[in-house]
Amino acid sequence: MKKTMLFSVASLLGIALLVGSCGKYPEGPNFALSSKASRLAGDWKATSVNQSGTEWNLSNLALNQTIDKDGTFKASTVITVFGVPTTYSSEGSWEFYDKKTKIIFTETTPATNSKDTMEILMLKKDMVKLKQFDYDSGDTFTYTFEPK
Repeated sequence: MKKTMLFSVASLLGIALLVGSCGKYPEGPNFALSSKASRLAGDWKATSVNQSGTEWNLSNLALNQTIDKDGTFKASTVITVFGVPTTYSSEGSWEFYDKKTKIIFTETTPATNSKDTMEILMLKKDMVKLKQFDYDSGDTFTYTFEPK
């Protein structure tokens, strides 16, 4: 009886340690009951943009995305200069890539098949953090999104 109880407790601890250490994303979560697509789906606003170590001031800039589970997205960027807002909109499709550690956004409107690949740093239902390398400038951009 004691051996069975000891074996059961040891097995449960081993499973808990194994599950707790299987996080796919560097900043979490380590374990989630909902699917990756359902955590990604939603209306998001950027709360932080970091360009190669420099934090952007978002007081005159709004980055918003609506990501649907069906593999489509809509994005808008609103830049306010001298009190006048200018909106840039795009839409297209998205898909997981590289064992669901990256996302490819393929813009179909207004551009045709313009692709952005982003590494997923965090994928929670209330926060998404993505990293993108810009080959043209050599800069790394880290975006933090929270529900709109």
